[in-house]
Amino acid sequence: MAESVGRTPAAWPDRVWRKARWALLSVLLLSFVTTLLHVVPAHGSTHALVTDIRAGRTHTVQTDAQGRVVTVRWNTGLLDDHSYVYRPTSFVAGTHEADLDLRATVDRAAGASARSVRFSEYDATYGAGGLSLLFPVGYVLLVPWTWLRLLVMSTGVVVLIRMITARRHRLATGPAWVLAALVTGAGFVGYLWVESGQQRSPAKAPHRRGAWLASLASAASTAALAATVLLAAGRL
Repeated sequence: MAESVGRTPAAWPDRVWRKARWALLSVLLLSFVTTLLHVVPAHGSTHALVTDIRAGRTHTVQTDAQGRVVTVRWNTGLLDDHSYVYRPTSFVAGTHEADLDLRATVDRAAGASARSVRFSEYDATYGAGGLSLLFPVGYVLLVPWTWLRLLVMSTGVVVLIRMITARRHRLATGPAWVLAALVTGAGFVGYLWVESGQQRSPAKAPHRRGAWLASLASAASTAALAATVLLAAGRL
């Protein structure tokens, strides 16, 4: 009896983790899919933009003028973003003139409906991923909803705490998992998938390489998921 009681403090965190990790994994996958659909908008056109303006489906148009072209973006609903590159049909002197040409074209085509539209500038590079392309964990800054962004950040903190404090790991050591997760981003998903809290055989001690292999496998899996989602959404 004394031996059983002595093992209880070390066992209950693992039992909780085995159930909680699926909820944490669901949060990360949900945020990944929503961010993907936000970052990769559906293909649009001036005609489609004018149609949405006339129908009252959008009241804000974002523009990013670079040189003599303008990247145009607007939203018509939940994760229903559209974007295209506007090229003036006549000669324009520079960036500012290209933006003015776009607005004039939309105003003429939309008529009175254009009065309810607000144009604003945005950075198309940030919208396409920005620094998260170099530092994958930075994708959390692109999560479209504040409540989900906070939930993802909280999930990341919980997983990091688990990596550091867990008494046992199956595939890699805690510090190796922390490094792989922060560098690749996909390491968080890999950890939640493979580190179930089950005790590993002493003959198979965890090593550093396991965290990186799991992270790479998770990155490949999320890439396949991304392609499937974009294909289903008609954005490939």
